[in-house]
Amino acid sequence: MKRLLLLAPILLAACGESETVSVIKTQVINQLDPTRTLGNALDKRERCSSIKWDESTDGAGRNVVTYTCKMRAEGSNTILQSSFDKMIHDTRSAISTYKYQNEMALKAMPCIADDQYSVRTCESIKNGKLHAIAVSEDGIKKYEDLKDNEIDEVTQIISWSVIKNTPPSAVMLSAKYVVKMDDGALHELAQGRETLSDVYINNESLNPVKSLARQLAPPVCLNCL
Repeated sequence: MKRLLLLAPILLAACGESETVSVIKTQVINQLDPTRTLGNALDKRERCSSIKWDESTDGAGRNVVTYTCKMRAEGSNTILQSSFDKMIHDTRSAISTYKYQNEMALKAMPCIADDQYSVRTCESIKNGKLHAIAVSEDGIKKYEDLKDNEIDEVTQIISWSVIKNTPPSAVMLSAKYVVKMDDGALHELAQGRETLSDVYINNESLNPVKSLARQLAPPVCLNCL
């Protein structure tokens, strides 16, 4: 991801809060909201059921601040279920198209002629459409099964490297959502330049769970055996 630079802040560490964490919290991101600090935006998110700040030193010797937001799963689960519903709807529409194409093919010249070449051509067309219908119907069953495995937990994790008193004082190292399903499976969804917009907007519009449905259920492959 493209690293996001944060300007050096005035260090006013809150009581009981380290100076390193304060470097992050006292930032003001003018492009997103010049009226409040980044710490205010991160700590006052209705989407978070709990928030934690941690400090560590990584293998490269960097001072790392990590922000963890445990999110309520309902919003992400609604997005995932809606994605599967759309995939099911689109696949059913495709099946209707294949059936119509098959009906039209049976009325075309290869299927009404009686020579051997035409018969083979007709059978090839018909079998191709029937195969597409069968594969698509199997795809719908997979999507419906996946809908039963709902999201149990969602966590957003953002990490910065902090160098106090040296502009830029902080660089975002990584950001991701970690999604835990009912069956215990974990999925990591990386975020990029939209990370802080996601924080400030504070709704589901930039939730990367939108991409999870395709990861769990790739598009139906008509040419795969």
